[in-house]
Amino acid sequence: MNKRSALVILLVVAAVAVGIGFSRGSGVAKRSVLVLMLDTLRADHLGTYGYQRDTSPVLDTFAKENVKFSYAVTAAPWTPPSVASMFTGVYPATHGWMPPNRRDEVKQMAVKLDQNLTTLAETFKANGYSTAAVSPNPWITEEFGYQQGFDTFTFSARAPAEEIVKIGTAKIDQLAGEGKPFFVYLHFLDPHDPYTPPGEYKTAFTGEVPGRSYPPKELQRMNLYDGEIKYMDNQIGKLFAHLKDEGLYDDLTIIVVADHGEQFMEHGQHGHGHQLFNEEVHVPLLVKSPKIDAGRVIDVTASTVDIFPTALDAAGIASPQGLPGVSLMNDTALEARAGVFTEIEKDFRQKAFTTPDGVKLIRQTNPNESDVVLGVFDFRKDPLEKSSIKDQEVVATLSNELSEANRYALEGRLEGSETARAQMKDSTIEQLKTLGYLQ
Repeated sequence: MNKRSALVILLVVAAVAVGIGFSRGSGVAKRSVLVLMLDTLRADHLGTYGYQRDTSPVLDTFAKENVKFSYAVTAAPWTPPSVASMFTGVYPATHGWMPPNRRDEVKQMAVKLDQNLTTLAETFKANGYSTAAVSPNPWITEEFGYQQGFDTFTFSARAPAEEIVKIGTAKIDQLAGEGKPFFVYLHFLDPHDPYTPPGEYKTAFTGEVPGRSYPPKELQRMNLYDGEIKYMDNQIGKLFAHLKDEGLYDDLTIIVVADHGEQFMEHGQHGHGHQLFNEEVHVPLLVKSPKIDAGRVIDVTASTVDIFPTALDAAGIASPQGLPGVSLMNDTALEARAGVFTEIEKDFRQKAFTTPDGVKLIRQTNPNESDVVLGVFDFRKDPLEKSSIKDQEVVATLSNELSEANRYALEGRLEGSETARAQMKDSTIEQLKTLGYLQ
């Protein structure tokens, strides 16, 4: 099956199931698009999302001058499935790329993003765009299929933000000089464990976190985590300054998003890819585009699957019908959607459904295949998710919505593709181990 046929089948199934499409196809001149993916950045560690530490002056200003989404949730709380959902516009249950966290298991399974799925970069390329990506994360590489649609894909293992900005600005300058619209994806890894902020950023934060209480060990880790964020924020400021100096900034659409957050034992875990509580799934989402009014704060729940149609909409390219994501520039579509879906199958098997107004149900499948509702939480009233809603009517309604969302996603899944198989290199395994993966 070729890409075109596979995509048609997937979208027809999704369109029938969802019953609506959200393409806005503006017909205006195509604009260049830059996506900044900030690995492991939980939203509530940025000033613009209420953090009391000065971790993010650049991003705070960017949020104030552009559009901020108060409650964006990731499709999955760790990198491979989350970025795959951004690149394909579908949930993990559809694209099927949720690798296990065990070395022997991952070497025996399909370990590439299926090439029958048409990616965002491929869509841009088909519409006459130049495309480029830079990644320091050993999951986001050609080895795992993420290069699809990119004219150039640069992998620089564990590169800090300074290097990503250096490579990225060179790519952008080159593409801008060619006179064609471009789509560029820059992946920043700095807040990811192990936390090793450089120089002065290592001691930028000490002592207690205002308004929060953590054990000494977690507080020490969090101080370094925040140092990483401040360092990355500073480097992003240099990127923005360069774009302004080159006269590229004003007409450029910039989407700033994270793939997932980070837990510091708030719900019994450290790191990410474990559970679907806010510290792992609530991510920053900021959008700058000449097509939308600046200075807005949008409180309707958004998802990382919305990156795909939003990037196309901003560029003036019609989005495929039937995708679960909607353009973040379409208020009506955001509000009309029943909700968004999040899932993880790694240490735990959990799925969640979140309504447009931020009420989330989390359901876990236990080893004996029994399902249990872990809780229903209202983001606006209880962002730390300490008190579950007990209303059984609400629980039943959201449980049904979750089951339906999961069923729709599974109906579009591509199965049996031998093209998705690959042999993981030993060097890749070692790189992933340094990030705490593949135990």
